Amino acid sequence: MNRMERLIGACAAVAALAVRAPVSAANPPMARVGYQPNIAMATGIVGFCPQKQTYYKAFPGVNFNNSLFTNGQKAIDAMRAGALDMAFVGGGPAIMAYSKSKDLVILANSASGASVLLARRGGKVRRVADLAGRRVGVPAPGTNQDILLRYQLALNGLRPTDRGGKVQVVLVENAALADSFRHGGLDAACVPEPWASRLEREGLATVLLSPTQLFNNGAYPATVLLARRDFVTGNRDFAKRFAKVTDVITRAISQHPDTFIPILGSEMKRLAGQDWPSVVIRSAVLRTRFTSHIDQHEVAVFANLVELAGYRSPGQSLDGILWR
Repeated sequence: MNRMERLIGACAAVAALAVRAPVSAANPPMARVGYQPNIAMATGIVGFCPQKQTYYKAFPGVNFNNSLFTNGQKAIDAMRAGALDMAFVGGGPAIMAYSKSKDLVILANSASGASVLLARRGGKVRRVADLAGRRVGVPAPGTNQDILLRYQLALNGLRPTDRGGKVQVVLVENAALADSFRHGGLDAACVPEPWASRLEREGLATVLLSPTQLFNNGAYPATVLLARRDFVTGNRDFAKRFAKVTDVITRAISQHPDTFIPILGSEMKRLAGQDWPSVVIRSAVLRTRFTSHIDQHEVAVFANLVELAGYRSPGQSLDGILWR
């Protein structure tokens, strides 16, 4: 079976499994969904891409109004402002949001892993312990990458400067990472895919810790589908079906990752404004575990890292964070 036949088969499987929701009062007239242009968000990217339009086909009576965000906190802010109903965000930001207020809940999981700790090629950082006195980039405060970096620093007896330590954590948007590495503005960075694979491919960085080495063999909620509680309460049937279609898309990507590389490459170009070599997208996909599995224990374990990073107070309950 050639690549095109596999692609057609995988896409047909998505279409066949995605239960078409009847046009009825159970469906909201509009659903506003946010996501980010990175590989951990592949389920959202594939579900809404012009090539497949899986969500549109599954819910023909719903007007989807989608928004792109550079990080999960901005999507969460939009949900709390009433401008967004659902969003694909990192597990860390989702846990932080629920710990602060119970107004947002997790509908589904779609990815694990997908973050990489990189060192600038030609620099002096060879291991995490070498980060003392160095500048290390993360996309934004409280992102998965920020949380995982702070965990690794603690594991190696280091602290960031905002906790009285010697490691300067610098906020750098993904699109600016290449220039920061190229001109020596960063010594290292914890980076989401496919940006990590791109920096490595362009010879600007080397891998210090892979997704499986950063934490728990890569088994943590890298991307979840978060929703406003009032939205899912008022649209319960729709929310259940949307979560089901999300699981179906995630399983299709997991079972046939190679066949979705062309779609993800073209969508990353459309959404992120850059050409993405297929070898970069393939590397990013292979470093990401696409899975709909999530349970309360897995969330609680990752919540310990959020607490360690200083973004969550001890003893805050996570009961009810997984919407059923």
